[in-house]
Amino acid sequence: MTDEYFAAGLLARLLIAQPPTPAKRWTDDELSPGTFGRFEDVIRKLLAQEHDRDDDGELVPKDLSLSADARARWIDFYNEFAVRQADAPGDDLAAAFSKIEAYAARFALLYQCVGSVTGTAAADCVDDEAMEAGIMLARWFADEAERIYSGWMETAEGRDRRTLIEWIQRRGGAVSVRDLTHGLRRFRGHGDGAKNALRELVAAGLGNWLDEVSLKGGAPARRFRLATVTGATVTTTPLGSTENGGSGDGDGGVGSESEVGEWAG
Repeated sequence: MTDEYFAAGLLARLLIAQPPTPAKRWTDDELSPGTFGRFEDVIRKLLAQEHDRDDDGELVPKDLSLSADARARWIDFYNEFAVRQADAPGDDLAAAFSKIEAYAARFALLYQCVGSVTGTAAADCVDDEAMEAGIMLARWFADEAERIYSGWMETAEGRDRRTLIEWIQRRGGAVSVRDLTHGLRRFRGHGDGAKNALRELVAAGLGNWLDEVSLKGGAPARRFRLATVTGATVTTTPLGSTENGGSGDGDGGVGSESEVGEWAG
């Protein structure tokens, strides 16, 4: 996605997401025939829905109005999201928000259509539950857009720091210089570079040094430990949290937020 496509508004029209990439693990889980059958049944019923016809007998889209509660919820979201769009950091993100606003209504319509063919929702209007679901999805994609756009705008130095932090998080939040020189390609054979990178994180308040005493005796082993997840990432969504929407901080290997709290001491 070059500047040309940003300027043309192409990217703003796309829903983008970048979920965390965890290490793969073997599983014997499979999609059950029953689940597949129910999904197939929904698709067949959606495809079987009939259009309306105009005065000339031509097929036209079927209009679904909003229920009173859905309309009130939409207006509240519209006004609230307008403020977020106006405060967006940059024209590119503001353009994306303007499209995501409309996606909220489109998601609500999809939700209602699926509910209508499965018998869990009315077929003649978009109700409050569908509108709530559509708005929830739109907010999630807005959070994703804001997080990903900020990553695109970061400097090379900032990107190196972020990827280093995410790498440390996937290893439990604490690493040694040797871990870096044997694990991250850019530090292989560069012990001083690895040590300096960790020192910079300490200087930035993103972590501290730990001296771990060996049970076998000898000099303590020095390891770097991240201070906190929220202080160690460049995103706004806490690790393992869905409170703010989005896919979190891009980490794929650390457990709960409470575990991270213990690292801070």
